[in-house]
Amino acid sequence: MKLARFQRSTFDMFGQLLVGASILVESEKTGAQVQIFSDRNGETGIDNPTLSDADGDVSFYAAGEALKITATLGDDSKILRHFALGTAGEYDADHTLFLEKAQFTASATPGAGEALPFYAAAVGMTILAGLPNAIGGLVVAPQNDWTISWMLNGVEFATMTIDAGEFDATFDGPADDIELVRGDRIWPVMPDPRDAFAAGFSATIFMRR
Repeated sequence: MKLARFQRSTFDMFGQLLVGASILVESEKTGAQVQIFSDRNGETGIDNPTLSDADGDVSFYAAGEALKITATLGDDSKILRHFALGTAGEYDADHTLFLEKAQFTASATPGAGEALPFYAAAVGMTILAGLPNAIGGLVVAPQNDWTISWMLNGVEFATMTIDAGEFDATFDGPADDIELVRGDRIWPVMPDPRDAFAAGFSATIFMRR
């Protein structure tokens, strides 16, 4: 799974750069410190709080959500609230994100054939042929090839494959656009048998209104 990048310069109330400031990154939703990384693939974690560099800059990668970011140096403290971090902005504007990330914790192993909570369309949308810009993957790679079924009202319309030892997924299908009506339901179903090592599943599909 590709992570989103945060990068900012830190300043005090007089406009002076804050060099060596402590940068605390928390979830607005839970209040917990979030896991941050130095790379887009999330392979190398960094301390949280982290520090601004010699130019007063701070950067990290993290999973998408609303963040509270606090910069502190001595008596100076600045808080950035409800910062929306995510990868959706990397994709074309004519694709509307409508499916929230369906995600296990990093320590959980998805059950064999487990169906994730469904998404019910509130308005008419179009599933685009080939699922352009769809993203997904695992935090912990599987030992064997993984194929996840994507269901529309109980019928498979696409698959998502994660190769053994890999983290990022590839998507296959549908061959043609699919028109949704209000109330249509979409959900992914985990492989059966399960992989004892795979964990941290997430996926996002883009639709067009």
